[in-house]
Amino acid sequence: MLLAVFTGFMLFAIRERGNLAALWTALRFSQDEISLRAARNEEEFIRKLSENLTPLPREDIEKLKNGELTEEEAVSIMTGANAASGEGAASKTGASGPRYGGQHPAAGAALSDEAFCKERIAALIAKLYLMEGGYTAQLESIRQSGENAFFALAESKRTTKAKISIAMDCISKAEALEEKCDAEMDSLLAELREILKEYGGDLSLIGDIRSYYAAQKDLKKAEYLSLYRQYFSKEGVN
Repeated sequence: MLLAVFTGFMLFAIRERGNLAALWTALRFSQDEISLRAARNEEEFIRKLSENLTPLPREDIEKLKNGELTEEEAVSIMTGANAASGEGAASKTGASGPRYGGQHPAAGAALSDEAFCKERIAALIAKLYLMEGGYTAQLESIRQSGENAFFALAESKRTTKAKISIAMDCISKAEALEEKCDAEMDSLLAELREILKEYGGDLSLIGDIRSYYAAQKDLKKAEYLSLYRQYFSKEGVN
């Protein structure tokens, strides 16, 4: 049993060196602790966003991910459009001196340019949350299909070889999903860079998002490694 678990851990780690951080986290912390670290990472990201945008509360982030809140509604919350509109909203935005939305407009520049920049940034943040929700759901589907495949086997066939075969198949699917997600993130950050450069915004937002994404990804991998240990400890697994 322990050999099977250890073998699976090592196979996961050596497939990509970037998995080593997730493996170390999974070995050091319980699943609850990993979830807490992910929540703290999200809170820190929200805090950084609050320097410029009205951040989405965590309950609204979850609503956005599961479809109860639309992208347009999320953008309205983050830009403050739900609390103010028209010329008043533009004036309020222009007076804030945002970190990410650009400096105060130069003489003769329209305040609405800054408000438009904020709106475009907020739309990308909403897209980021939707990506996170969508890919997390797909990862869970891969995990569930692997578990179902294993326990669909006759008890006599639930061997170490079968465990590793199914686990590696799930890992391959997850890695393909990660590659796709990474490409989407690169595209999102490239678009954000162009917006910030166009409006003279603070490019540090790109680093904030990249750090948040990398940390959440490692913690999600650690969470599934923790589940892996539980999975292979279930009754009926030899």
